[in-house]
Amino acid sequence: MPTSCLDSTTAEARALAALDVPRMVADLQRLVREPSVTGAEGSVVALLATMGDALGLHGEVVEHDLATLRAHPEHPGEEAPRASLVHADVVLRGADPGAPRLCLNGHVDVVPEGSEPWAQGAWSGAIVDGALH
Repeated sequence: MPTSCLDSTTAEARALAALDVPRMVADLQRLVREPSVTGAEGSVVALLATMGDALGLHGEVVEHDLATLRAHPEHPGEEAPRASLVHADVVLRGADPGAPRLCLNGHVDVVPEGSEPWAQGAWSGAIVDGALH
């Protein structure tokens, strides 16, 4: 049964009040400051796993078998050369294996910073006018 708008608003307010915004910003700055150009994103993946561990989660770096992936008939190809492919699994283990689950998926690789000058630097993590660069 759906919750009422009031219940939803109250739950949202409680969730927002529980956020540690300064810590979130500091964590995002750490991640932005870790170079993660496509094909060389291993260090930021390791950082994500470490940060998960520090939060009491289970963080693990998983390395994929590139030869097997490349040999698959539906392999879409690669946008940049790479010698390895890794990802971070960061998991909050629950007591009930049959409980509903939530999976968030994202990517941490970026294109090279190029030759044009940056006002803040590609890996600065600077906060200017309320925006993280």
